[in-house]
Amino acid sequence: MHKYSWILFPLLTAGISTTVSAQKSEIYTHDLRDYNRAIELYKDKQYLSAQIIFEEIRQQNHHQEVQADCA
Repeated sequence: MHKYSWILFPLLTAGISTTVSAQKSEIYTHDLRDYNRAIELYKDKQYLSAQIIFEEIRQQNHHQEVQADCA
């Protein structure tokens, strides 16, 4: 059993880190979905609707890049 544990541990670690990374990217993508919607509204000259969405994103989002883009 000890013979295989040194092989099994790195495989499990790699699998867990991949899962955590995928979850982070899904959350970030969800944030960008709202941002992209606001951009589309702005391009369609629906400025007030876009401004409301940008403000909501800025208040709820903790990514500095997204907050700066919404300012």
